[in-house]
Amino acid sequence: MFWYIVSAAVAIGTKIVFDLLSEREKKKQEKIKRDIEAVREKQRRLRERIEKIKREIGELGKELENPVIEERELASVVLKKYLERIDELVESRRRDYESIKDVKLAVERDLETFAFSSVRKREFRKWLLFLEEAIYKLEAYFEYLEWFRKRINFLFEQGNYESLIYENPPEPVLPEDYLYTGKLIKVKKDAKILESGRIYKNSYGQTLRIPPRDNPYRNCEIIAFSNYEGNEIPVLITARSKRFPELYYGSFVKGILLHDYGLKRIPLEAAVEEDWKTKVIVSLYNQRVGQLPREYKKQPLRTYKIGEPLNLYILEYDYLLKRVTFSEYHPEEVEKKESVEIFYPLEMENSEAFKKFGRLVEEEPLMLKEVDVEKKELSFVLGNIQIDVVLKNSFLFAKNLREIPPLTNQDKRKLIFVPFEVVFTPSDGVEFSLCGEENIGYFVESLTTEYLMSVYREDKSEIEEFINKWKEVNLLELSKGSSKDFEVEIEEIDAEEGMVVIKGAPELVEILRNFREEKLPSFHLQAIDGTFKEISKIKDFNIEKNRILLRLELRHLRLKELEKEFLLKRGLLSLPYNPYPVMKQIKAIDRFINDKEIVNSEIRKKILKPFLFRVESDLSPSKKIEFFNDKLTSNQKEVVEKALSSKEFFIIQGPPGTGKTTVITEIVRQTLKENPDSKILIVSQQNVAVDNVLERLKKLGFSSMIVRVASTDSKVSPELGEEFIGRRIESYRENLRKEEVLHHSVRELRNKWLQIIDRENVSPRAKELILSQFNVVGATCVGLANSNLGFDASEFDLVIVDEAGRANLGELLIPVNRAKKLILVGDHYQLPPTISAAIREEFYKLSPFEREFLEKSLFERLFEAVPEKLKGKLLEQFRMPEQIGTIVSELFYGGELRNGLVKDTSDFVYPDRVIQWINVNGKEKLEGTSRKNEKEAKVLMEKILEIQEICKERNLQKEIAVITPYTAQKRLLRQYFTSLLKENPEMEEFLNIKIDTVDAFQGKEADIVFYSTVRSRGNIKFLLDTRRLNVAISRARENLIFVGNKNFFKNAKTRGEENIFLSILEKTEMF
Repeated sequence: MFWYIVSAAVAIGTKIVFDLLSEREKKKQEKIKRDIEAVREKQRRLRERIEKIKREIGELGKELENPVIEERELASVVLKKYLERIDELVESRRRDYESIKDVKLAVERDLETFAFSSVRKREFRKWLLFLEEAIYKLEAYFEYLEWFRKRINFLFEQGNYESLIYENPPEPVLPEDYLYTGKLIKVKKDAKILESGRIYKNSYGQTLRIPPRDNPYRNCEIIAFSNYEGNEIPVLITARSKRFPELYYGSFVKGILLHDYGLKRIPLEAAVEEDWKTKVIVSLYNQRVGQLPREYKKQPLRTYKIGEPLNLYILEYDYLLKRVTFSEYHPEEVEKKESVEIFYPLEMENSEAFKKFGRLVEEEPLMLKEVDVEKKELSFVLGNIQIDVVLKNSFLFAKNLREIPPLTNQDKRKLIFVPFEVVFTPSDGVEFSLCGEENIGYFVESLTTEYLMSVYREDKSEIEEFINKWKEVNLLELSKGSSKDFEVEIEEIDAEEGMVVIKGAPELVEILRNFREEKLPSFHLQAIDGTFKEISKIKDFNIEKNRILLRLELRHLRLKELEKEFLLKRGLLSLPYNPYPVMKQIKAIDRFINDKEIVNSEIRKKILKPFLFRVESDLSPSKKIEFFNDKLTSNQKEVVEKALSSKEFFIIQGPPGTGKTTVITEIVRQTLKENPDSKILIVSQQNVAVDNVLERLKKLGFSSMIVRVASTDSKVSPELGEEFIGRRIESYRENLRKEEVLHHSVRELRNKWLQIIDRENVSPRAKELILSQFNVVGATCVGLANSNLGFDASEFDLVIVDEAGRANLGELLIPVNRAKKLILVGDHYQLPPTISAAIREEFYKLSPFEREFLEKSLFERLFEAVPEKLKGKLLEQFRMPEQIGTIVSELFYGGELRNGLVKDTSDFVYPDRVIQWINVNGKEKLEGTSRKNEKEAKVLMEKILEIQEICKERNLQKEIAVITPYTAQKRLLRQYFTSLLKENPEMEEFLNIKIDTVDAFQGKEADIVFYSTVRSRGNIKFLLDTRRLNVAISRARENLIFVGNKNFFKNAKTRGEENIFLSILEKTEMF
């Protein structure tokens, strides 16, 4: 019954506070206005008669008395109607007033009598705010109606009938400018206020003043008034004079506190006045304004110094701000975690331990003793009383309460302070908690986390060791330095003058333009055997657009002599490696280790201590959503739902062809649907992975929300030209220039802003401001860290890292540090992070254990560590034909990977032989540390010619990927293919051919994939790397063709490892 009464009273109070009128009241008010307008019309006609009589006064003077009497009668009609309306309004509002007052007293009485949780108390106090303002406002309204009654009676008695007739009816709600205690108003900031002490005066005779001179807080009000910025200042009416009822007193301090901070929920800077054991007394402008309870301090047991500044949020306040509760946490955080109820059986109250417990509740802080994660049980200590609590059906139950021996000092040091208000509530079998599942879940998670952290505080996790080891690797890379090779096309050679003209790729041109090294690199020519050999050091160079003119130190080279040994069409520049990316990776690792400039420290904490992922509550069910893409499979939908339901972290394993891009796209769309202002980062180690997602979003109509971040557009897909950061900034400039601005002051600001951004090198801060309008940012891991691009310090609501298993630790931590929520997508059964060439030799000097330790990616470690709730597997592939998909599933995924569809093979080049092995008895040759096989390369070229003829005959167009594990074989294949293409230029009409290493081709796919095995002698341990082989086999959309020596691979030495090629050979013969 009580709940219904409170709800009804709050509804009435809300109507009064917000001046809401029912339809019936509106109709009554309109009727009064119509009736009075009719009286006024009669009075106007009467006035016309009076004027006429006055003109004829000489003859009809005796008739003047009748019109005057008639006007008095009209005024009496108005008076009567107004008095009746006043009585009606008083009667109606009096009933509301009495109801609200009774409920307010009942709520106050129950708050004092019963032990409610802070959540319930907070709810009641919110109601009290409404009820109390409604009471003050109604009392003011009654005064207004009485003022109106006296005014109209006075006008009638004074014979001022015309003024009475034209007086507007009494307002059905309190006039906006009528003062009452508790009202918040804004007044113009005028120095005369401090001189006269008068803030405001209205037409009802009411005056608002600052506190009198004998008030101890008057000086505080003057300080607040003087320091406040703005033309208007808020003031809260806090008191009324008992001697002069029309006189009110206001407070600038409390007005600022309520208007600027209480209603807006933004932090204010206050000062410590006193620090008691259980709370801190807070002051603003030297005036005591409230308290900071211990449970809302970020360091509950810390003692603050008097005068120490604090950044605080207003958490709760009463009607006149006599009692204000502050928090160092944002109110949303507090509301989420501040209070829980623990239910106990009624019979527990009969024990002696419970009686002692009841006395200790007010004296001692509640401390956590231990947690059983599996059983979801928590043990608390209050003095010498232990309470054992269990989480069951989303409620907390005290299953045991007992006295324990006094704890030793060592045991006391292990206890953990409970930063929550915990209320123990008797249970009669029916539990009802206003705390909600989220609060209880947060309570259990937080305390379990703190407990586990204290237990394992001294133990370094495997991941912590892994992170520190990777930092050593990065530092070694930085100290060693490195170089990057650029293969270039030669346009012209002047051997006599020592001049070489080459075509420069945009990245090469950019590096040379910023080249600061004293020692210039060497120039290499491609020899007839396909290798590159140094012919001279570079003396200097000049750049003309995309052409680079190199002047060599060695002149007078005889062209004919060069032609004997070199092809003279391709060259190579080996440039010193820019350590900038490595420096950024080291910085990201340092930030992560030291918890500096981390957007979400909870993610960091759990990555470092993966056992903490087990703590995440099961109370929050998976989100049920309406999917945008109706072609998602049930497996994909399940992964999307789980990812969206996770609070801070989720990890997705996506084997080849399982639709990772499709899933990421759906997650992005759902996130933007839930919060259109979300900032989302799509990031990967590879540009192509980022572009795949952004292109998909662009096709779905999200172009205006996307910006692609990169140092140069050469790294970006041509499909994303409009979304490239440089183009976005240029478009912004163009639109700003075109925009018509009428007001001169705004035009001046616009022109100043244009001066800042209308230059080649826009400052990072300006870029950040310009690009903040975009919701979806795409970048590589290292590209994000480039401070010149304006995003290195940005925060993102959601960060999705694709190909996360391929990123090394430093690369991965760059986006991790910027994430409020993190989703990792990758596949640890494909290639691991690559080791820089600069330290590869040093890396292989490590012990096998150390190498294996570093080669296991952070992605794989986390996927193994997190519970099922926080990870998902995509288990249906749609890229490969059934025959290839089955091999991949059986060899690398334990048969878990299913074929999502059966492909129509009629348009395949080889529909009847999807998988083939071309037997080539070639001999491998060493080239440096790499290997090549010329016979395999020649056979491959012949096979490509065969495919060309088939495509020509059947009018097909195909993408072909020729991949190999060895760099030397890649160079040889490219050389052969260049010659083949010259002889057969029409090939490009039917075939789009790419030649690369297996490692470089991860994340890509093609219709037909050739795998050149190269090997013909020795052991094949390198080729048996299941992750590299997985990538090689899973790139094909139609046909997969192995090229190599069958007999060798059947009998190859494997140093004790399983020869996977036996299974592959068996399958090729089957299919």
